[in-house]
Formats: sequence, C-alpha cells, structure tokens
Amino acid sequence: MDGFWIVVWLVYTLASAFLAAGIADTKGRDRVMWFLAGLFFGVVGLIAAGLIENKPTEERNRQWVEEMRQVAAEKARSSI
Repeated sequence: MDGFWIVVWLVYTLASAFLAAGIADTKGRDRVMWFLAGLFFGVVGLIAAGLIENKPTEERNRQWVEEMRQVAAEKARSSI
C-alpha cells in the first residue's frame, strides 16, 4: 500500500510541474523555472503560474515606444 501512495504523490507532483510549465510557456515565461515551481510547490506553483501576467511581446513593446515618442513630441511642441 505504501508504494501506491508514492506513485500517487509522484503523479501529482509531475502533473503540477508540467502543467505549471505549460501555462507559463503560453504566457511567454521561463518553462524551467515554472516547472521547478510546480515540482516543489505543487498546486501553489500551478496557481501562481496561472496568475502571472503575459510577458509583453516585441510588437507590443514597439507600439508602446512609438506611442511614448508621439506623446513626448506633442509635449515638446506644446511647450515651445
């Protein structure tokens, strides 16, 4: 019977680790770090992976930089 609980624990731990890594990967985060979080913290690591924000993409970063340039240019024109 002890072997059964070890297998249950192992399946639970690995499932949490792989799910946390998969969720983090879809959000653009580091898979290895979140795999380890799911492995060591179980469901807490899995919940944390689900709650993290998406990592900004390069396109979103470029759009933001362009918007900030336009705002700065408008402020510079209005202050003259």
